[in-house]
Amino acid sequence: MGLSSFQRVPLWKWIGSAAYVVLASVAAAVVARAVHGDDPNWMDANGGNLRRITRHPNIDATPTWSPAGNQIAFTSDRSGSPQIYVVDADGLGQPQRITSDDSWADRATWSPAPFNEIAYAARNGPGFDIKIRDMTTGQSHFLTNGEGSNESPAFSPTGRHIAFASTRLGNQQIFVVGRDGNGLRQVTKEGNNYTPNWSR
Repeated sequence: MGLSSFQRVPLWKWIGSAAYVVLASVAAAVVARAVHGDDPNWMDANGGNLRRITRHPNIDATPTWSPAGNQIAFTSDRSGSPQIYVVDADGLGQPQRITSDDSWADRATWSPAPFNEIAYAARNGPGFDIKIRDMTTGQSHFLTNGEGSNESPAFSPTGRHIAFASTRLGNQQIFVVGRDGNGLRQVTKEGNNYTPNWSR
């Protein structure tokens, strides 16, 4: 995984009765990219109210909404290696880096309410592991512990489970585990499978 593999897809969020999209995408937001480079942007579902969220010459990508829709977490290499940052969704505040113990942190996913956690892929050795950061306490812990390389976490709609891609059994496959680390099960078994997501 590298900067060239940063996810650049639109991410939708319902806030009240309105739908919004945050994007850092070449394909889905050509106009936004042409005007604003690689920074995440958001706009109304009808394409209006385009708003730039970050302003940095380095790459800002893989955005994810907070449960309340008032903040956005994203990956940026502005500090050298990719790390996770959080910024207010109105784009008025300065992004705050929330990862510091990892040589590389990417692909954050924010849990739905009532939880307030961010899961992400962290690298401190040859492979990646999934970590969870409690946004209330600021504490982080490992969900996986060196069994292959584990990436692309995705919280379930209830926040009780996390899907992720792992090479723990050879080829990259999709696994699901409880947010407490229990109940690991393999979902895919053929070929190589990446970037899981849940139906809503």
